[in-house]
Amino acid sequence: MKALQTAIAIALVAGTTSAMATTTVEANEVNQMANLAVATQVNSAEAVANVKANATAVEKAVMSQAAEVKQTAVNAVAQAKDITATQTAAIKQTAVATANTVNETAVEKVAEVKDALNTQTAEAKESVETKVAEVKDAAAIEAPEACAKKVEAEVVTKAEKKGFFSWFKKKA
Repeated sequence: MKALQTAIAIALVAGTTSAMATTTVEANEVNQMANLAVATQVNSAEAVANVKANATAVEKAVMSQAAEVKQTAVNAVAQAKDITATQTAAIKQTAVATANTVNETAVEKVAEVKDALNTQTAEAKESVETKVAEVKDAAAIEAPEACAKKVEAEVVTKAEKKGFFSWFKKKA
């Protein structure tokens, strides 16, 4: 920046000097002005060279920094991908472990329910068999008595029917 300011100042001085040189002055002063103009042109050329050199250095520095920024961005993206892949794998493993645990728990619960149903079924079957045996025993004991009562009831009914119909027969 300073080199640029210096180059501008020199150009202004050179312009002013050339404007002053066009005016008529004494020869001594003209020689001094000519010497000053030559010196200014030399300084201007040096300033332009310095500006070009500084511009080249700045361009190289900018390119270098851009390359570093680009490499940093590439590294950051690679790290983000690695972290994402690691986290995805961890989440997947957790999900699989949870699913396996749920599956095992469900299988255990189904086995428990199945065992409980088998036990209840066996107990109910035994209870029914016991009741059937009791009913058979009671029926074996009560059957002859019931049969005898039924036969007596039939005999009484037939006797009543005969007596009732015989009354009609007598009236007729």
